[in-house]
Amino acid sequence: MLSETPVIVNFTDNFQQKIRSLSKKYRHIRTDIQPITNNLRITKW
Repeated sequence: MLSETPVIVNFTDNFQQKIRSLSKKYRHIRTDIQPITNNLRITKW
């Protein structure tokens, strides 16, 4: 049976630090990651 509860996507501290440092070089990295996280949230598990 598929769960109907929403999926919460939490980033690790390490991931957030890497994104922060990469965002200085790649200005749109946060918007590039957004579709991936949205897809994870809406996927039926």
